[in-house]
Amino acid sequence: MKNYNLLKKIMKELNISTWLMYSEEHSDSIFEKYICDDTIVPACAIITTEKIHLIVNTLDYDNIDQSECIVHTYGVNQRTIKEAIYSVLKECNFPDNIALSYTTHNDALVDKLGYGTYQYLIPDIQDYYEKNNKVLNISSAENIIYALFDKKTNKTVDRMKIAADRAIDILEETFRRMKENMTELEIVALVHDIFNEKTVNEKIEGVISEDYSWKKDICPIVLVGPSLEKGGHAMASNQKLQKGHTIYFDFGVSLTFEDGEKVCSDLQRMGYLLKENEETAPPEVERVFRTLIKSIDIGIEGIKPNMKGYEVDKVVRDYILENGYPDYNHSTGHAIGEEAHSPGTLLGLKENKLSNLIVQETGVYTIEPRIAIPNGGSIEEMVYVSKDGGIPVSRRQKELYLLK
Repeated sequence: MKNYNLLKKIMKELNISTWLMYSEEHSDSIFEKYICDDTIVPACAIITTEKIHLIVNTLDYDNIDQSECIVHTYGVNQRTIKEAIYSVLKECNFPDNIALSYTTHNDALVDKLGYGTYQYLIPDIQDYYEKNNKVLNISSAENIIYALFDKKTNKTVDRMKIAADRAIDILEETFRRMKENMTELEIVALVHDIFNEKTVNEKIEGVISEDYSWKKDICPIVLVGPSLEKGGHAMASNQKLQKGHTIYFDFGVSLTFEDGEKVCSDLQRMGYLLKENEETAPPEVERVFRTLIKSIDIGIEGIKPNMKGYEVDKVVRDYILENGYPDYNHSTGHAIGEEAHSPGTLLGLKENKLSNLIVQETGVYTIEPRIAIPNGGSIEEMVYVSKDGGIPVSRRQKELYLLK
């Protein structure tokens, strides 16, 4: 069983008494992460603030850890899974509100139950309630899921710092090795070479595997000079790095530890290739950089538990706009954890439903404003939210990387 104490605490805070989950052939990754990852045929968990009832087929019974849950079985020549569910709901005194793993925010990351499974289970459960003169109300479990993914233990945050430091080390080595006239694609290949070197030669204690935080062919995202006007997810091209160009990386490292926990980092760094006789970047580039740094300062200082995501986005985005730069076409930040883009609160525009979720205390979020102009830039930091506000997870970029 994984993090049941946290799960129980969150359900109590949200005043949700019962959560029903259903998984078949690994269909629900949240079920596997927080309840049980040892079932193949259909399994169901009925979770209350007091107990976890786990319903499994007799085929899977011997594989189940029974130390923290009550295990019920169904199978050949025995009752069906629906009959087992009815029995547990009766044992739980017919809870009048059951949360299910579906989304009201158009968020596929938490929409795990599926329409077909809903139609298979819920009408019959409602009939069962009616036959027993009980009323059943259905609601979404999405707020439980968001809180589960957003809230981090101290150990997890420490490991995310290790993943962030690894990514920064690789990028700093890349800045040292880059040359004039390398294309964006060649720079991506250089990052991959350095990643492989470090994976082989600089093992991290307790880490059993190291990977990219997202798909390798766009990790890192590399844009130089004219390409900085593009959107944040633009692919690298044959655009060459030339004197007087800014350069930007969006990069992250995923680490899996011996106990099975996986964490990701997601960071952006910005540099400038000096022209002949230049010792520093020109004023217009330095102003882009300082505006980005200050907007992140404002975000870190302003982020607090229970703020809405759009409130954080607004103070960061407004600073970019107030300095005369164009708006950027993405959110200011997102939840990060096991995946680079984890389920959870989005630091984005108010129109996005996920931006109306609250910032969770002990959550980790990115702050990544952008100045989308030729020779513009972008910087991204990972920020831990304490009860008093934001704390950078790793060492921040405070000076522009200057390439000679």
